[in-house]
Amino acid sequence: MQDGHPVAYTSRSLTPTEVQYAQIEKELLTIVFIMEKFEMYLYGRKVLVESDHKPLQAIFKKSVLNAPKRL
Repeated sequence: MQDGHPVAYTSRSLTPTEVQYAQIEKELLTIVFIMEKFEMYLYGRKVLVESDHKPLQAIFKKSVLNAPKRL
């Protein structure tokens, strides 16, 4: 976002394996995909990830070491 407006959009389809993921894993997959896709814009900058997924927000508040290994 820049000045409250999106700078770029992206999308992709889930693989047959990814379709079977739990919802929380799909939410994290989205964040990872976007970070990798827009790495050239994000590298070396402070990034704020906004999500309305409550279980994911609870995991982000904890230490990375306390998160489930699969995530």
